[in-house]
Amino acid sequence: MNLVWESVRMGVCRKCIDGDTRGECRLPNNEICPLKIYFQEVSEIITVANSHSMETIARAVRSSVCPRCLYGTSEHCRKRDTLECALERYMPTIVERVAGMKMMTHL
Repeated sequence: MNLVWESVRMGVCRKCIDGDTRGECRLPNNEICPLKIYFQEVSEIITVANSHSMETIARAVRSSVCPRCLYGTSEHCRKRDTLECALERYMPTIVERVAGMKMMTHL
């Protein structure tokens, strides 16, 4: 899983508005990035979903991860609604990186 996380971290965290250019998070100490907390589960959802539909994957993440998140629910989330949630904001890149790394490890 480390290679997959590193791929996502380099593709997402380096570009994230809450990160630095080295992939380190700069969120305030009282905030936690949902991508980091739920990465294992999100990675599994992407792998199991076996779908090219971003909406299908986003719905699966929202129904599984969002109810346990500190910032909202699957129906309503202030951070998701304002694109402050890294999972929501960078979902296409996350899916691309996870799927790509999973394919590479199965070759």
